Amino acid sequence: MPVFDFLTRPKPRQTELADASLFPLKRERRDRLFRGGLWHTELGEDFHHWRNRKHGRPASDTDWLAAQAAPTERLAGHGLYGGLYLRHYGHFLQESIHRLWAWHEAPDRYDYLAVVPEPKGRMAPPATVDALAPFQRDVLTYLGIPTDRLRLVDRPLLADRITVPTQGRLIGDKDRMARDYAAFWAEREAAFFDRHAGDLPPTHDRIYVSRAAYLGSGGIAGERYIEKLLADEGFHIMRPEALPLIDQLHLYRNAGLILFPEGSALHTTELLGPMKADILCLMRRPHARRDWSNRISARKLEFFDSLSTRATLTRRPDGNVRGSKALCLYDIGAFVQALRAAGMAKLSGFDMDAFRRAEAADVARYMLTSKIVGNAAEPLRLDAFREALAKSGNPYLAEQPF
Repeated sequence: MPVFDFLTRPKPRQTELADASLFPLKRERRDRLFRGGLWHTELGEDFHHWRNRKHGRPASDTDWLAAQAAPTERLAGHGLYGGLYLRHYGHFLQESIHRLWAWHEAPDRYDYLAVVPEPKGRMAPPATVDALAPFQRDVLTYLGIPTDRLRLVDRPLLADRITVPTQGRLIGDKDRMARDYAAFWAEREAAFFDRHAGDLPPTHDRIYVSRAAYLGSGGIAGERYIEKLLADEGFHIMRPEALPLIDQLHLYRNAGLILFPEGSALHTTELLGPMKADILCLMRRPHARRDWSNRISARKLEFFDSLSTRATLTRRPDGNVRGSKALCLYDIGAFVQALRAAGMAKLSGFDMDAFRRAEAADVARYMLTSKIVGNAAEPLRLDAFREALAKSGNPYLAEQPF
């Protein structure tokens, strides 16, 4: 009997195949389509790897898959197809784990779980569980997946018998989440923490999740100054890169208020069921709230997206900024006012001049720590960098020695 209602409904679905081809994931892509995964002439389009339905096609390169010769090495037994395992933390959580509902429906039905890991750089695809990224192993442990039953597709294989489930949700597509799918995550959360109730760190009611360690890759100028004021008011300043995944989830699920700069740490909450916390998302990209509003199950969700500017040393040829590299300079007056108006923080010790000095210092650190390398894809654009800083209104950035 299925565990949740959504398993009995039309979406998600599953199909069983005999003699299905499994191919390792290639680094090269065509039109941003993935070359690798599962192929069978009878496999329906919905069972391939999908991102957003608005694109009108799967994210799998089905033409490439169809053109491959059938593997000769057989994979015996009855397996479950777990999909593509991407190396980027955020995309792994958004795209790679949403077929696992089928495993929890009937774990004793399968001899193995087949996953297709993305190779790192020019290296060969991971062949053993130990070769997966640590966060991938941590997520699988959290979800109760026995790693001794994982089968990593590092070479072409022909599966004797394999069940292929559809994804329970799609990245960036709020209309494509299976009904009651949040209940699946609530059960996984409860099951894990019931098993690990006694060996977790102290909790905190108010948390600020820091991005200060990532100044050169999507940082916020002046963030450490704000962190100090929040800490003085009793906020716990959390640095997720220094904590095990399980400790992060434990802190999030027990907090009453979380201030989250947009970034990979925010994706971690997708592993939880409905949260009791109020969450304020500090956006680093214009209009990014539409990407996040359907992913976060907070009790109360608000967004702050008043950016003064986004400065980056390189630009795409069309002049646009790559969000993952841009240094954010907030409209600090609007930020302080927003926190006070929402009753989230008083910031009573805030001093504009001190903040502006800290902000300018972070701009200098950004220049010193960023990889200032222009190329054809993203040419160096110091003129655009100067122009962006001029918009900030920071007097300490008015005269720039470059």
